[in-house]
Amino acid sequence: MIDTMEKNKRIPLLIGLLVLLVIIAYATGTFDAAPSTVDVPAIEIEAGGIDEIEVNSPEFSIRVQKMNGIWQVLEPIAWMADSVSINSFARNLADLKLESVVSTNPERYSRYGVDSTASVVTVTSGEDVQKLTISSKGSDFMTTYIRLEDDERVFIARPRISIPTDADRWRDKMIAMIPSQILTAVNVTTPDNTFSLSKGDSGWRLSLDGRETAADSAAVDRYLRNFNRFRADGFISTVPEEDSVEYVVELVLSTGESLTFAFTELDTELALDYSGEPRATYKLFSSRKATLIPDPTIFSTE
Repeated sequence: MIDTMEKNKRIPLLIGLLVLLVIIAYATGTFDAAPSTVDVPAIEIEAGGIDEIEVNSPEFSIRVQKMNGIWQVLEPIAWMADSVSINSFARNLADLKLESVVSTNPERYSRYGVDSTASVVTVTSGEDVQKLTISSKGSDFMTTYIRLEDDERVFIARPRISIPTDADRWRDKMIAMIPSQILTAVNVTTPDNTFSLSKGDSGWRLSLDGRETAADSAAVDRYLRNFNRFRADGFISTVPEEDSVEYVVELVLSTGESLTFAFTELDTELALDYSGEPRATYKLFSSRKATLIPDPTIFSTE
């Protein structure tokens, strides 16, 4: 009789414990976590066939289009695109495979990062348009949570898709391509000094402090090669303050045309305004300052 009474007391306790475990499992998404491979659709994207990619994230938007085989940024600003980065992104999209369904419940989108915090990627290939809602999360470092357009299911997909963190990541960072052979003079102005390099029949000459002397032509050539393929490290959206320290390098071409590079020293970087591209302010790492704005003594032969 006593054993029966003890058992009867335990039954409500066990039922309560079971209910508690069910609630915990539901709250932590355990019921969603049982993956299903039934009826998992295939994503068919051919990297070389993509004509346009649009990324809309909470922080930024960008739209790129392939024109005559060359990627161009259309929005937020018309610009040459970084084809290496975009082609890599396109190849990842082409490799994308959905592995399983992890949830069918829209209330759990935030758990998988496929809610308003996700990036919506629209891929256009001819007449075919595919829209993917891509999370920054995955079940591990090699996977991504994804939703397809008009499909409430959340999928695990492989490989992980790396979304650019801002629109500038897909902009071409080439500033200028100036062959050193076509340069005939260089004028440099800094807060400390002003000097010039000029090319004559007998080689380069250095003008400094009112004196003109023969310059080390090899040193001049090494310096000018910085502008053969002159690339930025990024872009700066805010205009530097007027009282910032500025350095100006003017390159004079054999045609008589001059190209001006105005460097502004900021806290941790250099801002560059280039006369050949007035639409942008480029960002350069501060470590490049000594190379691009040299001390005139490196050209001296005395």
